[in-house]
Amino acid sequence: MIQSTVNRTRSLLQISLLNNATYLIALQFGVSASNMIFWLVVARWYPAEQVGIATTVLALATFLSGISSFGMPDGLVYYLPKSETPLRLINTVYSVSAAGALVFGAIYVAGITFWSPDLLVLQQSTINILLFVFGTIVLNVTQVQDIHFIAERVSKLSFYKGIWSSLLKFPLLLLVFLIPSWQIIFVAIIASTLISVLIYTRRFQQTVRTDYMPRPSFAPNIWRPIMRYSLGNLVADSISLVPNSVLPVLVFSQISPAASAYFFMAWTIAGTLSVVGRALGSALFAEGSHNKQDIEKDTMRSLLYGALILIPGVIAVAFLGKPVLSLFGPEYSNNAALLTTLLAASAIPLTIYRILSGVLKGREQIKQLTFITVIDVVLHIGCSVWLVSSMGLVGIGIAKLLAHSVASILAFIFAFPEKMGLRCASA
Repeated sequence: MIQSTVNRTRSLLQISLLNNATYLIALQFGVSASNMIFWLVVARWYPAEQVGIATTVLALATFLSGISSFGMPDGLVYYLPKSETPLRLINTVYSVSAAGALVFGAIYVAGITFWSPDLLVLQQSTINILLFVFGTIVLNVTQVQDIHFIAERVSKLSFYKGIWSSLLKFPLLLLVFLIPSWQIIFVAIIASTLISVLIYTRRFQQTVRTDYMPRPSFAPNIWRPIMRYSLGNLVADSISLVPNSVLPVLVFSQISPAASAYFFMAWTIAGTLSVVGRALGSALFAEGSHNKQDIEKDTMRSLLYGALILIPGVIAVAFLGKPVLSLFGPEYSNNAALLTTLLAASAIPLTIYRILSGVLKGREQIKQLTFITVIDVVLHIGCSVWLVSSMGLVGIGIAKLLAHSVASILAFIFAFPEKMGLRCASA
């Protein structure tokens, strides 16, 4: 029976959709574990002030690298299968995104006295400025490359690239013996990322597109047709991130600073389950861009595969959440155990929503996707504000569960209106 189960699992993983999704899920879990170890080591070796500067600079560079791509990586996923000049399209997306990162990084540093006066350290030397701008470009390229590999349905390259990047960071930290500064931490991350990007660019050339050669390309006839679609995706994705910024502030101001700590730990523990929906949605989007005929079958496969992972995961968090929280202190388990369970449970409708978002992206239903995202965010934040005053942290968990449930229902209605006996516009 065990051998039969193993054989069945292997056959499932040979399906392109599930194979790509599995590598993406493994990548997210692996990177999360590696980052936790990395920052534990950094915290032991480096002064707290330098760690604080490094994490802030890294967060800013990551944010700028994301928005500076203008959503074009999603455009690459959608348009690559139907492009008559795929190599030029690939190089154009990389080039325009990297140029955007250069411009955004330079503008941020130039106006830092206005944006973030507490980070004037970036203007203290030319090296700091160049390091930040270059780091923003590298982070942009690696993000685009990950989505490019999804578009090519070779997510395993992203997985192995992530492993290389994670491992290479640690020996670079030995430079601490030269100078224990935030620059060394930042260099360790950027250098390891750059090396892994170069390695897997070469690997991609050897195994996927042997005729591919990276070169600058800014042809307007290539990027203009996909820009509208790309910007639409960028708007929807940006809106979906709003609760991540608003809710910590809400908890801090409406409850207490201590509650913010409990909330952060609960969000972090339960948040590990959210990678399932993100991975399955991305893989389904890529698969649907290549083959629209099987989209309903692939959607069902994604939902079943997600259930196989999430149901045991939610049960595990429900039983183990409190003991894990108690490792941080009894006050964490006393105040955040129920919140952790609710946040974990919300991963189920969130995964359904994200899987169906992949369907909507593949059908160019970006207006509908943006509408659903706005409803999700408004319900999430609005109900949190309403419930937190009477229920505390638990109110946020209930709000999240409710918002994602409504979003998943709306996503199903727009993705498969015929199943509901309805007619919805496709674009």
